[in-house]
Amino acid sequence: MMIKLRKFVAIMCLIAGTRGTFTHKVHCFDCNYDSNGTGGFGACSLKTRHDFPLVDTPGCDSETCFIRKDPNGYIYRGCADQVNLPLDVDTTSGVCTYQGYGPYKSLWYFCGTHECNNGLLEEKCFNCV
Repeated sequence: MMIKLRKFVAIMCLIAGTRGTFTHKVHCFDCNYDSNGTGGFGACSLKTRHDFPLVDTPGCDSETCFIRKDPNGYIYRGCADQVNLPLDVDTTSGVCTYQGYGPYKSLWYFCGTHECNNGLLEEKCFNCV
């Protein structure tokens, strides 16, 4: 009886330890904050790895994540599925590009690996900022 119980516990631990590891879907951080520190969700700055678990990371069908900085200073992180993007934003135009209309262009950073839209935009797009 004791051996069967140990075997059962071992199998349950194995199952619990592998839960969720078979998915290959890219997950992206999904949040926004004001780079001046006056609005949005502060942990979204992801300045330290301690902030990572505080931010939602839904699956992303397009397998492309983004960071966007608007002219008003707000930073957005998310999945670049077409339903999440403004019209005419081209995810294939380069890693760091200004896109938008007239003087209201936003700086966009695109990447394609799991939770790649972390860190500071200024470090990822140092030649564009």
